[in-house]
Amino acid sequence: MTSKKNDDKWGFKEAVQFYKEELKNLPKDAPVKDRVKITLKLADTCAGNGDWDDALKYYLECLNFNEGIEAKETADVFRKIGKIHSERSKWEQAKKVLDRAITLGKECNDERLCESYRYLGRVYWRTGDSERAIEYLNIGLENAMAHNNDEVVSAIYIDLGNVFGEIGDRAEALEYYEMAKKKLETTGNMFDMCRVYNNIGDIYLKTNELQKAKENFEKCIEIAEKTKNTRLLGYGLMNAAETCAKLGELENAEKYAKEALKIFKKLDEKYMIASYYTIMGIIGVKKGSWADAEKAFNESISIFEKINIPYYKAIAYFELGKMFKYKGELENARKNFEHSLAILESLRASTECEDVKKELNELN
Repeated sequence: MTSKKNDDKWGFKEAVQFYKEELKNLPKDAPVKDRVKITLKLADTCAGNGDWDDALKYYLECLNFNEGIEAKETADVFRKIGKIHSERSKWEQAKKVLDRAITLGKECNDERLCESYRYLGRVYWRTGDSERAIEYLNIGLENAMAHNNDEVVSAIYIDLGNVFGEIGDRAEALEYYEMAKKKLETTGNMFDMCRVYNNIGDIYLKTNELQKAKENFEKCIEIAEKTKNTRLLGYGLMNAAETCAKLGELENAEKYAKEALKIFKKLDEKYMIASYYTIMGIIGVKKGSWADAEKAFNESISIFEKINIPYYKAIAYFELGKMFKYKGELENARKNFEHSLAILESLRASTECEDVKKELNELN
């Protein structure tokens, strides 16, 4: 019985309890490899629900078993620790651990090496290096295809969609998401199907097709609730909050944003906490609560600066610039638009650059 099946049937809490009971009932003289196997499943289940501290604790326990853990399992543990550091925006730690996973994976001919390349590609995506992100994701894709690993193939399609979406090639992004959906319909991976709906919604949000965006975020939320996936529920709620804010549905926007914030504070996912403040800034603008909006945008910018997420820092500057424009404070608007444009140009986010230039031209 795999952790994925337990998660789908019971939810994460029940799966965690199941594996803890298995460990508790394991005979003292049981082979070390049996303890390693169950501990890995327990760690994977915790990680799947974003319980990073517990996941790290169990992964490190596995590494400490030494003689009971195989080379491929060691590479797998380093890979998953790297993913956790990535989700917590600890980029340099993530790179170091994932480089170790890649080295070990090459040495033992690990068929899951594709996942290490994938996670490293995601680190470069998050930190604004789209070229290296695409390079590592494509290496991972080639490796996954060579091993007929359809789940990783679909996951990398989603990741490539994310990268192309951020650099402004939204048609290419949607094409990758649709390719992922087709794969996922055969693999039945509801976790990644949830991600696809969330990310398609994000593309429609960027193109201001708000009803389409809302429909996709609602599908994401529905799947996350059914599968009891707290983290992806948070993503769906946060994005639905932004969509509702832009639609003027402010009561729903605040409700969704606050529900999502509770999730991401528990997960210590700073990137999404920063996103919350951007959304509260947008809500403040809609309400005409200028002081609250400005404070929220500045908090968002500060967090994105600390965790080195340039793309969304640029978006927060852009929204702050629009707020000043609405207020008639044109020099402040110009300053924030210029901050946004400088970052977006460095990221080669062409579509977003055009949006900012349009706003700047309207100030002249």
